[in-house]
Amino acid sequence: MIDLFKLILTPLTGFGHLFEADNIFGHIAWAVRYLDGEDTLKTMLSAFREFPPFLLSNCFPQGLFSKPVLPPYEWPYDITGEKEAMLAERAKVKEIKNKAWVTKAFYTTYQQELCSRLHIEDIYFADTTMQEQQMTGNAIDRTSLKAAEGMLFTDTFLWSENPLVSYVMVNDEHYSREWFEKIADYLSVTGMGKNKSTGKGKFRITIEEPDDEEKALFSYKSAHFISLSNCAGANLTPLSYILFTKYGRLGEEYSQAGIDGKLLFLKKPVVFYKAGSLFCADAKLSTLGQMIAGVHTDPAIVQYGYAFPLYIHYKEE
Repeated sequence: MIDLFKLILTPLTGFGHLFEADNIFGHIAWAVRYLDGEDTLKTMLSAFREFPPFLLSNCFPQGLFSKPVLPPYEWPYDITGEKEAMLAERAKVKEIKNKAWVTKAFYTTYQQELCSRLHIEDIYFADTTMQEQQMTGNAIDRTSLKAAEGMLFTDTFLWSENPLVSYVMVNDEHYSREWFEKIADYLSVTGMGKNKSTGKGKFRITIEEPDDEEKALFSYKSAHFISLSNCAGANLTPLSYILFTKYGRLGEEYSQAGIDGKLLFLKKPVVFYKAGSLFCADAKLSTLGQMIAGVHTDPAIVQYGYAFPLYIHYKEE
């Protein structure tokens, strides 16, 4: 039986970036390694190579989702008498082009009638309340371990008054809410993301039931879906998408000491479909995307790349 719930991350400090599905999976994997041992982690990773016991979405500001990537609309330049209306609509589309988020109300309204040409009220497009904070400090002379004279560095962190949300879809009863609560308690103590060893990336992580609106969104099925996670895999059939290259890195003890005496903490680059990309659903496949192998000289290292589907009815117009 599929179970759906939310990881609620309430920021207690600044954090480096909004966590994507593979970042969250990496933190969960290390939590399993430290709490239950390496053999348990290997068993979990082996299961994920065959069929994912659970799926993770990217992390979103509470109440928001990725804006869908829709095919470009061909504007009817040759229609007379509608020039002003057409230009006004084009100006509106241009205004929202760079917005990254839409509200839940957007998908509630358009899930069953999503098309390239949308007459969208501005309320559906949202900006986050997150703020960027820049911190300047002294660079360290690695020989003397003292502050390097006249040398400064600046780092950027995010801060949010509101919680962040990642959705979890469980396909295996072994990974119950109680199991995730144990992981959440561990990550609440250790932190997540860059500079967590210096006090950044601290969250209070809790698990909540989806509301009725979210349950309705994720229970709908159709021939197309928007992925709420970055994803990759030969079994994906993209219709409208954005590609980007991700340069992942290893975490925890591997980032400090490497593997088998070799300080290779960088993964090989992986080309992902960006969250919000539109795909054709395949009725023969229960999950799409995959665990990506070959990202490191150590064959045991993999990258999470499963899609988190939000099904929509897409129609061309």
